[in-house]
Amino acid sequence: MLRRKRIDDDDGDDASAGDENKKTDNPFFDKTAKKRKHEGEEGDDGSSSSDWTDTDDDSDDDDDDDGDKGEGENPKETSAEEDLIAALKASKEKKDRNCPPDIALRDAIDSFSDLSFHPEKNLVAGGTLEGHIFLYEYSNEKNEVRKKFAIHKGAVRSLEFDGEGNIYSGGKDKAVKVTDVETSAVRHRIPKAHKSPLYKVRPIDEHLFASGDEDGVVKLWDNRIAGWEGNAVMECKQFDEFVSDLFVDDAKRMMVASSGEGTIQSFNIRGKKPDAQSEVYEGEMNCLGLVHHDAKLVAGCGDGRLYMFNWGEFGLHSADFPGHPDAINHLVAVTENVLITACEDGTIRAVHLYPHRFLGTVGHHSGDPIERLDVSAGGELVASVSHDSKIKFWNISYLEDMEYNKTRKPFFNKKELMNFFET
Repeated sequence: MLRRKRIDDDDGDDASAGDENKKTDNPFFDKTAKKRKHEGEEGDDGSSSSDWTDTDDDSDDDDDDDGDKGEGENPKETSAEEDLIAALKASKEKKDRNCPPDIALRDAIDSFSDLSFHPEKNLVAGGTLEGHIFLYEYSNEKNEVRKKFAIHKGAVRSLEFDGEGNIYSGGKDKAVKVTDVETSAVRHRIPKAHKSPLYKVRPIDEHLFASGDEDGVVKLWDNRIAGWEGNAVMECKQFDEFVSDLFVDDAKRMMVASSGEGTIQSFNIRGKKPDAQSEVYEGEMNCLGLVHHDAKLVAGCGDGRLYMFNWGEFGLHSADFPGHPDAINHLVAVTENVLITACEDGTIRAVHLYPHRFLGTVGHHSGDPIERLDVSAGGELVASVSHDSKIKFWNISYLEDMEYNKTRKPFFNKKELMNFFET
């Protein structure tokens, strides 16, 4: 009623006023009314000024038009579609890698048998069952073949870089060869180094290296001796089974060999003679490593246990750590107390010793047994080979930042525990 009255009053004023007053009734030309409308000024009766029936109707029509335009669109459906599009775009974007991609052999028949990192450069060498040695330059983006050596007849069972970047290799052809990777020339060759196929070759320094074969014979070689390629400076048969690994301490004074018969044997390098042998264990002793500030020698066994020996006391182990579900084929020490183990079940694990704990799984090889491991010179990468014809890389830099105390067993004070049960 109030609104109708005000409109009638306006009509009366229009009848008495001239054409000039009629213009001011148009809200679009009434600056005062327009300003009041924008500022939300109230009328004398306390209500909002709402004389602009035409303008309000137009606004309502515009709102209706907007509603008609948006009719049929579901905001939830639109949001889901946008999320899907964003996910598809993210999947196509190139992700940053923290380790190199896998290296696969092109020959489906061939397979990697061993590998070794270069001591300084981003190079890794892989030996194969067909007698080839491939040299790869690796990066997080791609890997490239730099060289290929066909220097062995039969499987390359062992290869390792020395401190100068030369590759020492041995295999089924019973030969030991030293290859210069820069010139691709074979610096030294011993065609019949052993009477049986070799299992392990270990460079010691620029003059000495050792080798072991499948019949349990260990030899020490010195290239300073005239005619040394035909005569070893030490030859010992301390095992009835194959020599699985050879380990040398940093002082180059003592060497320890592990064997398939379940024993380890120490050798005096300077004296060129055998020293002490351990008791016989149930499983094969497959691999060796040094931890705990060079105080503990760790042996990986075929029964899934890690046996710890005090350095220099190799007759009987001082501690052991069970838990691997299958044979431990290889291991590398990456810190003073952390090992990376390669297991027969195809799993690579991180193990902390003192206290003894599994830290977690580093990687897998699709269930195939893992044969060899090696750690890069920088210590941030571990590479592995298996029966799947691939070299796989794993970034383990996170192990340095891990808080190992969190893995300790909970400590219970006996007195507090008794008081708890008494109350």
